[in-house]
Amino acid sequence: MSSSDSLLPEHVFIVDKRLLSATNSEKKLNFIQLTNPRTKQQQSYAFDNQSKTIFEVNQCTRSHSSWFIDDQYVLPDGSMYLVTPIHLNFLLLPLLWSQARTDSIALSKLLDKSFQQIDFDDEFLLDKLDSICDIDSKKVSVKLNEDKLIVWLRDRVDRLKKHVDSDEHAFDLICEYLTDDLIEFVQKQLNLHGNVRYDTPIGQKLASLSTTVVTKKTVEVTTKSKRSKK
Repeated sequence: MSSSDSLLPEHVFIVDKRLLSATNSEKKLNFIQLTNPRTKQQQSYAFDNQSKTIFEVNQCTRSHSSWFIDDQYVLPDGSMYLVTPIHLNFLLLPLLWSQARTDSIALSKLLDKSFQQIDFDDEFLLDKLDSICDIDSKKVSVKLNEDKLIVWLRDRVDRLKKHVDSDEHAFDLICEYLTDDLIEFVQKQLNLHGNVRYDTPIGQKLASLSTTVVTKKTVEVTTKSKRSKK
């Protein structure tokens, strides 16, 4: 295998532009396993050490498809992997809802083993959680504040509503990251009725992907699909 062949990708990823570094050719995007806040199942997420950002990985597939790279190589896996940022609050909400809804809890006790693999310092986490929690910086503890939570989620709905047709549709998308009891609580607080379809999954979450993406060069890709004859 030539040196150029060794740089060929195994998968095609569409990533946030913040992850592309023209000055650092060895910049790495590491894939980790975290608990999906909706399904409570282990799922692949990507973590960027430089920005301390967690990215959700969704797989988009089409039957009988492949990728042509640089008009020279064929990549048999025609899937597209979308790597998009996810707010840390969504990942921590199930833990806060079950453990810190009525009483404060030390941050070290709140985080499960999956989060311990990420290099987050206490100050960074407390700053993120301040939008939905009451914070005790001296004790490094947090308590979920339901009023703050509703304000924060209302803001999420308003942002999404700019791109969809209604509050219910926007909330429907957010529900992919909330547990059933949280959905019921928030739906009542936001006075949303009738059209919420949160039981229908949107997109395909990537259950497992054990690899590391190293940005060495940018290649142009095109896709071609074989369609069955009717």
